[in-house]
Order: sequence, then C-alpha cells, then structure tokens
Amino acid sequence: MKKFFTLFTILSAAFFTLLSTQTLRAQLSLTAIGTPATMNFNLGGSSNCSGAGNAWVNNATIPNCYSNMGSYAYSTGCNNTGALHVSGNGGETALGGRASNSTTLIIWGVRVVNNTGQAISALRIKYRGEQWNSALTNVTNTVAFSYSVSATPITNVTAGAYTNFPALNMSNLVSQGGCGGGGAAINGNQAGNFADISACLPVNIPAGSEIMLRWYETNDACNDHMLCIDDLEIIPLNNTLTIAPITGPNTVCAPDTGTYSVNAMAGVTYTWSALPAGASYIGGAPTGNQAQIDWAGTAPGTYPITVTPNGSFCGITLNPATINVTVQAPGPPVTISATDTTICNGQSVTLTSSDSTGNTWNTVPPQTTQSITVNTPGVYIVTSAAACGTSSDTITISSLNSPAINLGNDTIVCTPNINVVLDAQNAGATYLWQNSSTSQTFTATTPGTYYVEVTNLCGSNTDTIHIVLQNLPQVNLGVDSLICGPVMPFLLDAQNPGATYLWQDNSSNQTFTVTDSGTYYVAVSNVCGTGRDTIHIRHQLVPQVNLGSDTTVCVGTTFAMLLNAGFPDATYQWQDNSTNAVLPVTQPGTYYVEVSNDCGTAFDTLHVISITVPVVDLGSDTLICPGSPFTLNAASPGATYQWQDNSTNASYSDTVPGIYFVTVTNSCGSGSDTLVVSPFPAPVSDMKDTVLTCGITELLLDAKNPGADYFWSTNESTQTITVSETGEYWVEIQVCNTTIADSVSVEFTTTSNNPFNPPNTFSPNGDGMNDFYQVQGNFDNISNFSAMVYNRWGQMVYSSSDQNFQWNGEHGGHIVPGGVYYVVFRMRSECDEKDKEYNTTVTIFY
Repeated sequence: MKKFFTLFTILSAAFFTLLSTQTLRAQLSLTAIGTPATMNFNLGGSSNCSGAGNAWVNNATIPNCYSNMGSYAYSTGCNNTGALHVSGNGGETALGGRASNSTTLIIWGVRVVNNTGQAISALRIKYRGEQWNSALTNVTNTVAFSYSVSATPITNVTAGAYTNFPALNMSNLVSQGGCGGGGAAINGNQAGNFADISACLPVNIPAGSEIMLRWYETNDACNDHMLCIDDLEIIPLNNTLTIAPITGPNTVCAPDTGTYSVNAMAGVTYTWSALPAGASYIGGAPTGNQAQIDWAGTAPGTYPITVTPNGSFCGITLNPATINVTVQAPGPPVTISATDTTICNGQSVTLTSSDSTGNTWNTVPPQTTQSITVNTPGVYIVTSAAACGTSSDTITISSLNSPAINLGNDTIVCTPNINVVLDAQNAGATYLWQNSSTSQTFTATTPGTYYVEVTNLCGSNTDTIHIVLQNLPQVNLGVDSLICGPVMPFLLDAQNPGATYLWQDNSSNQTFTVTDSGTYYVAVSNVCGTGRDTIHIRHQLVPQVNLGSDTTVCVGTTFAMLLNAGFPDATYQWQDNSTNAVLPVTQPGTYYVEVSNDCGTAFDTLHVISITVPVVDLGSDTLICPGSPFTLNAASPGATYQWQDNSTNASYSDTVPGIYFVTVTNSCGSGSDTLVVSPFPAPVSDMKDTVLTCGITELLLDAKNPGADYFWSTNESTQTITVSETGEYWVEIQVCNTTIADSVSVEFTTTSNNPFNPPNTFSPNGDGMNDFYQVQGNFDNISNFSAMVYNRWGQMVYSSSDQNFQWNGEHGGHIVPGGVYYVVFRMRSECDEKDKEYNTTVTIFY
C-alpha cells in the first residue's frame, strides 16, 4: 500500500499556504465555531512524466505529513502510474494519485486540530474534485473518503479506526481512451473536468482533539483517471452556531445606503426585520444572507436590524443576529471661500474652507488647516471629514505673467508699398500702438518704426520692430589706395550689414583683409539685388632714416666717415643739396638729410663735434651746515667720470664735509678738479661798541660770518647795511641753527675823512676793459692800509697792503666765479685813533 498523509494546521481564521519548490508546508486549525478553515494545494513544481522522481521524507518534505512512499511526482495528467501526484497547469495545482497497475493503495490525509475551545458536533466539509486523466470509457474510478477522531496526535493514516463517509467520495467525470493507450491527459482546471463536493459530517470532536480526514485510491488496473482534491474548506459546528455578527455600517448619514451581511449557511433562508420610517430595502425584502438598505428620509436615531434564520444548518438550529444602526443627519457640504482665480507670477492667494476642522487639502504634502496660501497654478481640492462622511470643493488657480511680446525681427523690404500685419499676441490684454490704436494687430503699409505697449493684470511690456526700406546694395571699397606704413594688413569693408558677400577669393565675410598689393573686388547681395566694386591697392613703407649717433673728434685730428640714408624707392636731399643715398664726411659740422617717397618724408641730423681735453671746475671751496646736502657737477658731453670714491656719475651728492675731487675723461684726454667742503664755523660777534664817523655821512656796518642769516634792527637781512644816522644798531646772526646777537653805537661827526670811493663791479674777462679791481683816492694821510676780498662763504680770495693794488679776479691761479664778493678795507686816518675798517661789495661779471 502506498500512503500519503498531510497535517494541516491553520493558526487563525485566515488560510495560509506556504509554497516552495518540491516542498509542501500546511497546517489547519479550527479556531471558532462557524469560522471556516481553508487550504488549497498550489504546491508548485514541474511536470515529471518519466516517474516519481522527487524524494519523500516523512515529516520533512511536508511538516506533519507521512507516507510509506519514497518519492512523489509532479504531473499535468501524463501517464505516471503507481505514484502520488501534484497535478496542475501553471501555478494552480491539486493533490491526488494514480494507482493503475499498483499493488498498494495511495492514501493522503489532512490532520485537523480542534482549537475552538468547545466540543464540535459536526463539520461541514467542502472541496473541489479534479480529474487530470481520462482512462477506459464507461469505467468509474472512485477516491474514497474516511475519517478518524483521536484525543492524541494522529501520525499514521493506516493505523487506528477509520470510518467511511461516502458522501464525500469523488468519482471521475469523463472517460475516454483505453488501457493500451495509457489514457489521455486532460486539464482538471477546465469546466467539466472538476466538481464541487460538500457534505455535513456529524462527528463529535472534543476540544483539543484531532480528526484525520483521508482519501485513498485503489488499483484500477489501466482505468485510473488521476483524481485529485483542491480548495478544501472545513466549518466547525455545534449548538452555539449563530449567523452573527451582522456586518455593515452601524453609523450612517441619510441619504446613505448600507450593505449588511450575516454568515451564509447552505440551504438556509433569512428573514430581515422591518425598517424604520423613511428606510427601505433596495430590491425588496431580502431572503438571503445579504441586504442593501436605503436610509434616505430616515430621521436621526438608533434603529435595531434583526436577521432570523429559517430552518437549521447541518441539523443545528441557528440563532438570530441583531445590529444597531445609528442614523445621522449630514451637515452642509464644504466650500472654498474663493472662486476660480488668476494670479500673477510671484503673487499668492489664500484659500479658506467653510469648515474650521477636519480639512485635508490636496497639497504636497497635504495640509490640514482651515486656510492655505498658494502661489502656484493648479487645481486645489479641500476634503472635509465629518461624522456623516466627507465632502469636497474644488478651485482652479491660474497664473498669468506680464505680457510677453514679439513683433518679430526687424525686417527689410525692397519697396515702399508694403502690407505687414503685426500681432501683439496676449489675447485679452489691452494694446496701445505708436499711433494710439488699440487693436491686437496693426497693419504696416509703409516702412518705419512700429511699437506697441501691451498691458494685462500683471503688468505692461513693449516691443518695437523696424521695417527698413532697402535698395540694391551700394558698395564702395574706396578709391584706389596707396597704403603707407610698416605693417599690412589693410581692411576693406563692403558695408551693407546683413547682406551676403563674395570676394575675389570666394570668401564671404563683410570685410576683407588686404595683406599685399593687388586688385580686390566684391559682389554684395541682399534681398533687393547685387552691387559690386573694385579697388586697386599699392603698399609702400613710410621712409625711415638713421644717420647714427652724434660723433666727437679731437681738435687737430683728421677723420673720414660715410653717412648712409638708403631707403627703397626714395629720393634724398642733404644739407649741401647733394642727392645721393651716401654722403662722405671729413670735417666737424652738422649734417642732415631729407628722405622722401610717396608715403612721406623722414629727416635725421648728425653732429660731428670737435672737442678738447675736458676742463673741470667744481667751483670754489664751500661751507655747509652739518647734514646739509650739496651737489657737485662735473658734466661734460661725451665724457666719463671718476670721483674720489670711484663713483662714475656726472654729478656727486653728499652731506659730509671733506675733500672732493673728480677726473673727467673723453676721447681727447682727461681733466680734474678738487673742492674742499668745510663746516660753517660758529658765529662770532665782531662789531665795535662805538664808531665815530669822522665827517663821513654813511657808514657800512658788517655783521661778518659770511653765509649766515641776518636780521637787523633796520629789518634788513644782508650781511652789511649802510647807515647815515646816529644811533644804536643791532643784528641777530644765525649759522646752522645757532643764533647770536651783536650791536654797535654809531655817532656821525662833521669831519669827513673818507679818502676813496671803491668801484662796485668789474669784468676780468681779458677784453681790456674794466679787467681789474682797484681803488683811487687821496691816501696822503692814510696809514696801515690793507684790502681783503671774501666770497659769500667767508673765504678770503684776495688781499693786499698796497694802496695801488690791482686784482685780476684770480684765486689760486684760477678765475673766481662771477657773483657778489665782500671787500674789507682797513686803514687809519688822522680822524682815527686806530685803524678804521671800510666794508663794501663788488660784483664780478664775465
């Protein structure tokens, strides 16, 4: 005997089916009286008609399933005898067997546990019987049903007492073919090849006990029809069975309708109680387990609805069921405060629901406030939830930008008579054209400038179009040209922007760059035709000439040089009117040339200078204040310089007293000079306290300290002043930030003893005129005579004790610089008790 046993345990009222390839897992548990437990046999797998090729392990292949078979097969109805089969077509499968030519039975069963907590007195069992093979005609093949109840787990479908229950047997539905052909495979899922089998099984199953439901198939030789079971449903029953609960809405809002149901029991009809005023059963008074009630017109209140079963189910009397339904009056539908609205880009609008609570707006994310503010276009819906359901309202928000205008690109026309329609778009806006017309369109009949201002709720914009009358292109490349300059290119412009161009080299730009002499032409085309022009261009460089740097030659030497002014295609004019490109030079002088061609004239001059050995004169020795800057200049054209510190500039600057010397060298030799820079001595006061004039009418007062700054009581600021009145005279003397004061009392007498009148200028330049400084006068009564000359720095540059002296302007063998010099005469006259000093100035000119 071949056995198959499956334990099914459903852990809740729902049915669970777990599938995996070649593995069954199912459990079935009865959890409540009247609550069905179900299962199907969609076990997966694939066809295997060559034999049962899948290994079977008790309580492993399928939990709580047992069999003495070592294998099982998947089948689509093919001939595979003596095997347990999972038969199906696609994912929908059933469980059965084929016992043809088998020496044992094929048995399979479902183990069911009573977990209702009550004793079960009956089971209503229903399943689908499917046939997957058709064998010998007119032969009946039956799969028998039996059951066994036990207080302990049942793990064997052959041991123990089983009771047959033929009402749940299954027999074949069709037959054809024959034994020799092995029958024919058929699809058990197709109509006519399956039947629903159900029956009430009276059986006592104590709480916690088990019942084994089993099916077995005997050897039918070659007549097996491969019968299988599928879609099993088991309902536990006892005397507490009720049709309750009544399902359906227990709160309704008139005029809602409601659908109400009770548990359906096979063969049982139902009586539904009368309804309150205003309510009615849709379709008339029902007799089935379901009814539809229209609550329109029903006053608010709570109303009981009772359903009474007529008769029994599986021999068990059924109790009635009642539901209390509360009818509520609906409130007014929700509304949005605003109407469909248009907003401008960037603006917002506030939408307000008529309900203060329970609102849900269709924004992202949803908002639940009474009011929302939106700034984007769209359809906005508010849904308001209340006790009587929901209501909604919708508003459409449109957006509007300020007008966008495009009258088109500027247009060229070739005739003054036109008919161009300009459209400002933006339907619904207002319009103002250049002529104050207000239509959306404007017809231009002549070339010109046209503009429009378009205004809507969101603003205004304008646009302008130029309709330009254009003639045949007028091309003027210019007159034939000479291009002067060192650099080509030269740019030719065919003008007429927007036209097309074809130059002599097939280029097509508006401009053409000329890089060489030649003939250039262009054809310029526009919508009105083609214009042409030609130009001849000649290129020549502007003359340039460079005779070189000025040149020096030493006096008494001979030399020869060539001045070259050569330039292509030029003419020449030298200072001596010669016209060659080259001029020979053998004498010092100034040489210049004019070089000319069609592009202009260039000039250059060269000086050939005769020079001698440098004569250097740094000037007289000088005095400075501490830190005062001074500059010595030895500049001589074309010379080089070497100072006492080996510096080589033409001038030398410093702030330190000392001995400074320089050697100046040119191509003819060298010259040098030395200058002593000394610090100013501290100022001294040297005026007499009292002076008697002895008959002179003017007296020269000398503050000494040459080079100082002076401030006299007479407001004069020179080293010496001349006074002619008796009085007290004082002076402040400042030398290098040191200031002293001196004073003298002068008394003029009536006796004049001034023996001489010295000159105030001379020019020792060797021209034989006024070349010497000398004094003339009556010196008969003069003794102790001396004359001393000082430069402005207080340096004595000449002295003599001879009354007839003649000074030639030299000091140390050199002519002193021109300028003002201070002269001091000392002598004693008969008016004087001691030597007298006379101060004056002399100016040297050259």
